Amino acid sequence: FSDEPDLIHVFEGATLDEEQRLAGRVAGELMKRRNPPDSLFLFGEGTISGAYKSLHEMGVGVPGDVGLIGCAQRTYAEHFPLPLTCAVYPNKIMAEKAVRLLWSLIQGETPARAKIMVPSELMAGETCGEKKQKQQKKGKDSKGHE
Repeated sequence: FSDEPDLIHVFEGATLDEEQRLAGRVAGELMKRRNPPDSLFLFGEGTISGAYKSLHEMGVGVPGDVGLIGCAQRTYAEHFPLPLTCAVYPNKIMAEKAVRLLWSLIQGETPARAKIMVPSELMAGETCGEKKQKQQKKGKDSKGHE
């Protein structure tokens, strides 16, 4: 990640509306920097939609000016305004593992401390740099100008 801790933001305990608003504000602040990031990695539907809406309202192109990579459910990624590049996590498997863990706690067992791994996949979309790379190859800037 980054050696700049102010680039990492967590909205723990925020409602969906708060998460969207906060993510939009942070995305806007990041893009106003003298050296804005090339891409934003966002976890969850609220942060993804809040940041995207804010960027769109500012006239910041995705992916033309900044790449957007999400971590969300497949159904969300498939219904995003443009195909979202996304690390997809399997809700069903995560829920099954959580229920098994909860059941063992209810039964009075003390589960061993362990990392619980679930498979995920990277779903390549159109929000992550393809347009920027094509324009650079053609000698165009991020707005598409020669």
